This record gives sequence, structure tokens and C-alpha cells, in this order.
Amino acid sequence: MLIYLFLFTGTGKTRTIVAIIRALMDCGVRVHATAPTNVAMIILADRTLADATDQCAEYKSKFRLADLLLVASERANIIVEDRLSCLHERPRSKRILDAMFNIGQYIPTFCRGLDGSVSDSEDDEVDFEEIRENMYKSKCRLHVLMDEAPLSLIENCQEFLCSLLSDIEYLCNLNSWRIGDILDEQLQLRVTSIISTLKVVERKLTRLSSDELLKLMFKEASVVFSTVNSGGRRVLMEETFDVVVVDEATQLVQAETAILFRGDMKRLILVGDEHQLPPTVFSKAGVQKGYATSLFARLVALRYPVSMLDVQYRMHPRISSWTSSHIYSNNLSDGANVMDNDYNCGFDSISGGAVTVYDVAFGKEEKDIKGSSYNEAEVEVVRGLMIRVRKSFVGQDKVISVTVLTPYASQCSRCKDICTLLSSANVVFKASTVNSFQGQECDIVIFSAVRSNPHGDLQFLADIHRMNVAITRPKHMFMLVCNVATLATTSNWGSYIKDAGIVSEDKILQKVKKTIDDFDNNWARKDGLFQDKLWEVECPNEFSKSINASSSNIQEDIVRIIVKLASGKWPKRENSCSFIPDELKGIVHVYKYASGSNDLVWSVDVRQTVDGSGKQVLKVWGFAIYNSDEIGRIVQRIKYDLARLSPKYLRRRSDKGIVNSEGSILPKIFENGADLVENDVQLGISHADSSGQGKVYTLDDKAVRIWRSEGRNSFMSLPFKTSQEEDDIINCVTSMLVL
Repeated sequence: MLIYLFLFTGTGKTRTIVAIIRALMDCGVRVHATAPTNVAMIILADRTLADATDQCAEYKSKFRLADLLLVASERANIIVEDRLSCLHERPRSKRILDAMFNIGQYIPTFCRGLDGSVSDSEDDEVDFEEIRENMYKSKCRLHVLMDEAPLSLIENCQEFLCSLLSDIEYLCNLNSWRIGDILDEQLQLRVTSIISTLKVVERKLTRLSSDELLKLMFKEASVVFSTVNSGGRRVLMEETFDVVVVDEATQLVQAETAILFRGDMKRLILVGDEHQLPPTVFSKAGVQKGYATSLFARLVALRYPVSMLDVQYRMHPRISSWTSSHIYSNNLSDGANVMDNDYNCGFDSISGGAVTVYDVAFGKEEKDIKGSSYNEAEVEVVRGLMIRVRKSFVGQDKVISVTVLTPYASQCSRCKDICTLLSSANVVFKASTVNSFQGQECDIVIFSAVRSNPHGDLQFLADIHRMNVAITRPKHMFMLVCNVATLATTSNWGSYIKDAGIVSEDKILQKVKKTIDDFDNNWARKDGLFQDKLWEVECPNEFSKSINASSSNIQEDIVRIIVKLASGKWPKRENSCSFIPDELKGIVHVYKYASGSNDLVWSVDVRQTVDGSGKQVLKVWGFAIYNSDEIGRIVQRIKYDLARLSPKYLRRRSDKGIVNSEGSILPKIFENGADLVENDVQLGISHADSSGQGKVYTLDDKAVRIWRSEGRNSFMSLPFKTSQEEDDIINCVTSMLVL
């Protein structure tokens, strides 16, 4: 077994892999092309299909779609592009079975129609719309058979199929038919003879089950694309491949690579870059024992012969310079195309350079309910940069691709809807995590680092491999949005920022900072905003933090809505929301505004008053701007919070207040408010003080289920009431909570 290794970074990796695959195909060699992730595998399949199609058109070489087969698990829930649906195993098998079944139906139908029109019609012009439709259906199914079916299924009638397809396409392309021009005798005889041939083929295929057809498709495909894990499927393990190609091989642990080893395999080609993302291994003990070391990295460490492409054709030299000097020991050089003076034409005017660092020192790093970090201030700076980019290329014919990269899923989710909103015909925005974007490229990358803390805690953001992936994705511009003081605590990021230069006086930064500072001052005095209103307003800390970091327009809209609700001016109709479960309907409400694209989530709570009664108050939970997923997260947080409350308490929260003479809704007052509030927990919790400084709470199974459902590394709501002293103990960094 021979193993070839290639090291790449922006050096035409995918193009080289595709060239290898195409050369092996031309030599009659069977290839299994794999990658660790669906994204990498689909990119490889897409480029191979495009190259094969272009080569077929340019050199008039023979190429059938049946030569390429894409394997993707239905449970993987991946989105295969429309142009790749022709390669996907399951849809293809359905199309082939459908084509064989329906050709026997439509061809006789339109042939009988043509024969009848010739013999019976006395008019010069005949309406052939139904006949034409049947011809079109037959033509589509013929293309499926000719291009996608295994050759062994059609080899006995391939010549007839070609002739029939040519004749049907000729008839379909006629603008109008006259009786004398419809079918000559020779063509009638040809169609009649082909029907009998197709019936033979149809009978042969209908004996095949879907699984049998799939096995035949796998057996005859020249190149099969799949993820490495899918390579362990029985249908693939039963096949033999001369060559196995693994893209992004550095992301595989050695045990995963072994899935691809088969007795008849003659070549294994590993393609990757050991300086980019390694395998994902959560076990610290496993990492220490070397489990996170890929076969690729191990062979490189053993000085196995390596072929390295050392000329990069993607990045502007200003972008590649730091990577070449600090990661690749100056062994990476720039291609002639990126060295051209016009390579960055039109891009430098956006921010004055190919690499720019925006210092968002005023940003606040926070965590969502799942424990993923986000930074609202950086989101607003990213929004401003996206608007600037769009304005720079408005009206131009060239399509510009811009990707917002971030290490954290929560930050990515907050940017995705902004990308959808701001994308135009010639400027396309998308958001992605760094891990998901390895192996891809775009014109401009806006990188949001998120981390902003005085301790310099970067967690996995400090990883040099993840950093290398992020800074080597763009062709023309890299914009780093970060808290410089936090990010520069590591030597690598510190060196990169020093080399790039910092922008701290940009108009976007100034505008976002002013907005946050102004609203911080106003929101600190928020009680004054609602002091004379009918309803008392409560806002959780997370809501206050989110609104602090929002733009002035968003803040004004939200405050206006809260003032309206606090004044008793509630919506006349309940806005439906798919995220609100049935048990919370009538308790949790969604206020839609901005033509229904923005949402404010609120509810009614009950608080004990000075005289001991209970009074309804307005509680504002959160808001979402063009982001339906955020509504789901807010509702999930509310669900956890309300799950600990008694049915009696929930009924008081859902009771609608009294309507006064002006049509405003007033909060309800309940007697025995102390009893209502203090006895709201019905979870079977008993309290028992333990010795020393600890306290023991015995919880029943319902309370435990609430806690466990919130997942790992997430914030949890205590399913019982605590005093201020207990809160201080729980929140103390030296305290430990044992469940």
C-alpha cells in the first residue's frame, strides 16, 4: 500500500484533488473520494462534477452522471445543492425506477395520439398540447436512463434509446405541427419498434428492488463520494476501490481513517494541512495519550515523504504574509495572480487595507442559555461593516461574497439573519463558525472574536490551528472585530494585531459606542420611563444587557412598545408563535412589529405588595430582530423558569386584567398574595440545614428532570426560592453546587 501526502493552504488544493480524480477516472481506476465532514465532501463532489461537465463539453469526451455517486445519510440532515441532486444515491434510484415505469406509459400514449390524429383528423392544424406534454415527460425520463442508470441496465437498448431521444427532442422543438409534417412512415416504424425494446428493459428493471438497484449503482460507479464514517456502510464495505482519496485528512483520528482500509485498496491519498484544525476530541485524557493525532500528522512526524504545494493563489499578499512567516516558516509564496497590482482593485477603498483590526474595547462578552458566548456590541459593529461593504459595491456587475466568521454558535446565529437582510444581487453575505468554514473561501471575511474580558481568557480561540483557518479564508480582505486588550494576551494574536495595525477611531465604532453609552445611562433610570404607567415593568438582567448593546433605532422601538404595554394598550389579537408550547399559550405573549419581522416576548407575573396582596406586573423577557431562532431560545428559558410554578400561580399569570373606560387593561389585585407567591413551588422540595456552611435540598424527580434538561454548561434556574444571603453564597466563585 502506497500513501501519498499533500500539504496545502490556499494553493489550489481542491483543484488538484479533482485533477487527480479525473485522471484516475480516465484510466479506468475506481476511486472512493471522502472527507471527514459533509461540507468538505459536498465541495469536492461539486467541483468534480463541474470539472467533468466542462471537460466533456470542451473535448467532447464521454461522461455519464452514473460514473459519479454521492452518498449521504438521510439522518445527517444535510442540504445537498440542487445541482448535486443528480448525484445523490437515493433520489437517483427513485428517478431511475420512476423513469423505467413511466416510459412504458407515456410513449405509447403520445404515439397512439399521433396515429389517431393522422388517420382521423380532417383539419390542417391539430392541438398537440397533451401529446407534447407526454413527449416532454418521456424525454426527461429518457435523459435519466441515458445519464444516470447503470450501464448494464440499458446496454442492450442504448442505441435505440439514443435514436428515440433524438426523435422526441426534434418533435418537442417544433413550434407548430401540420398533419403532413408530423410523422413520416419511417419514424412511425422506428417509434413502434422502440416501444417493444423499452418494454423488455422495463421488465428487467421492475424485477429489481430499490436495494438491488442501489448495489448495482455502487458497483458500476467510477467515483463514489462519502464522508469517512459513511464509508463504513455495508454497501460500501462490499465494494472494492483501487484508490481512496481523503480530503481534510488532518481532521480524522487514526481509528476513523481505518474505516477506509480494504483488502484490495492499492493507494491511499491523504490531503490536508497539519497547521489547520485537528480532530475534535473532547476527552482530555485521550488528547494526552495521542488520540487526537491524525494519521496524517503522525506520518509527517515520522518524516514520511511529503509532497507540498508551496504557492498560494487565493490571498492578497498582505493577508498571507503573517501566515507564511509565523506558521509555514516562510515556505509559502504568493502566486502571480495575487501579486498583480489590480488584484485588490475596488476593495482597498472599503477600509484602506487588506487587513484591518477594529478594537471594540467597549464590548461585553455574555453567554446564552446553552453556554455559547456572544457579544452584542461586536454584532452591531459587524452590521455596520456589512452595510459599508454593500454600499461600496452597489450597482456593480461583479458578485462579492462576504462571510462573517466567529468561533461561537450563538454569535453566528445572531449574525445570520442580518446577513439575510443585507444580502443583495451582487453582494452576498453569510455567517458561519470557523470549524464549519474550513476548506472554503470568499472575497471578504469579517471575523468576530467575541471574547472580551479583563483576564485574557480566550479558551479555544487561542488555538493556533483555528486562528490559521480563520485568517486564511479571504481572497481580498480580512476585518478583525475584537477587544484588542483581550485578544492580544496570547503571543500569536498579539503578533498578528501588531503586524496589522489597529483602527480605533472609525465612525462605525464611535456610533456603536455612543449608542451603548447613551442607552446605558437612560436604561439605568428605566424606572422613570414607566413610573406613571398602569403596569409595573420588570426586565431580567439578560434582557437589559441585550438592549444595552443594541442600536439606537432598536432601543427606541422596544422602549416605545414597552411603554405602550405598560399603559395597558395591549394587542387586540394574540400573535401566534410556533415556539410557544400549548401549556404556555395565554401566559407568554409575542408582540410583533416592523411588519412582523421583529418580536418582543413578554408575560404577566404576580408580585406581593406592601399590604400583603398579590398584584400583576408586566415582565419583558427578550426580543429578536430578524431572528426567529432567538425567540425559540427565549421561550425555552421561560419554560424552564415557569416549570417550577404551581398551576394556581400560572392561572393568576394568565388572568387578563380589568379594562377601564378608556379601553386600557389594568393589573389585577389578588388577596392572600403572600400565600400565592411563597407557595408557588410544587416540586416536593424539603429543606434541611447541614452542619458547617453547607445547605441540603432534597428534590423530587420532577425538579431533577428540569435541571437535567437544561444541558451541559448552561445556566440553570434554581427550582426553589432562596434568600439574599443564599444567593450571595451560590454566586460566590468559591462555592460548589452538587446535584
